[in-house]
Amino acid sequence: MILYHFFSEGEDPASLVAGNSVWLSGGSIPRLDKRSARMRRDSGHLTGKGCVMARERKIDMVILGLLSHEDLTGYDIKKRIDGAIRFFWKGSFGNIYPALKDMENQGLIVKSDTSVGGRERITYGITKEGKEVLKKWIADGQAGNELRYETLLKLFFGGAEKKEVTIRNIELFEAEIRQELKLLRSYGEALQQHLEAEDHIYYYLTVSFGIDTYEAYLKWCIKAKNMLREML
Repeated sequence: MILYHFFSEGEDPASLVAGNSVWLSGGSIPRLDKRSARMRRDSGHLTGKGCVMARERKIDMVILGLLSHEDLTGYDIKKRIDGAIRFFWKGSFGNIYPALKDMENQGLIVKSDTSVGGRERITYGITKEGKEVLKKWIADGQAGNELRYETLLKLFFGGAEKKEVTIRNIELFEAEIRQELKLLRSYGEALQQHLEAEDHIYYYLTVSFGIDTYEAYLKWCIKAKNMLREML
């Protein structure tokens, strides 16, 4: 069986891609109370075991997707989300455990006690029903794609401040993008060497999207700074 792992921040992608394993970097319904019921209604849940259309509960789909490759603890899931997944989707650590409990109640996942040497360790695995829910979500033609950058929000209202301030904000944004782009490129180079392995093409295409997008951002940063400086 091929093992799928996720780069964590600070780890060398090239050193972690080896053999049959690829390391890419590397929630949200509380207990069944009134708030849970409201969130179920708003997120479009269907009744019945395994029948979930979680368009607003992407943490469920992220968890199911990760567990479709290997069993993980809640902490492992957090590490995966904070790794490569953070480049295109951000989750809340506080939402992971309520989501795990809720999906366990629905029969989408099961938990096992994998404690070793007296150290408590609870591992979660996906069920057949969970795999079906994941497949239905992937096949669903609708997807919520959001773009929210505070730098652009500040730029939109930039007329309230001096142009030098806006230029500084763009430079800070540019520095952040360059740093993230460097990391994405290292992931891409590592993955490109193992595209023959199952599912790695999907990881690589996701990373390449980030690379192309961030390169476009850098091009815009240069253009924006030049335009503003010409107006000083």
